[in-house]
Amino acid sequence: MKLKNPHQMMIGSKYKITEPFYEDFDGEYNSEPESEIIEVIKKTKNSFLFKDTKYNVKFERDIRYLMECEIEED
Repeated sequence: MKLKNPHQMMIGSKYKITEPFYEDFDGEYNSEPESEIIEVIKKTKNSFLFKDTKYNVKFERDIRYLMECEIEED
């Protein structure tokens, strides 16, 4: 199920996040959007702390950025 708003994500839950197309450093666009399966670790007022389930790496994303991503329950 796709989420309409990142605020719907729950701590401890896993989601598939597909990031939008962005221009890379060479001025070209990626041919495919990047997707990853993440687990929500923490929610703050303006961001989320995630753990990438494939690489076991933690990272943070701003809610404004997540508004542009496609988020699905995993």
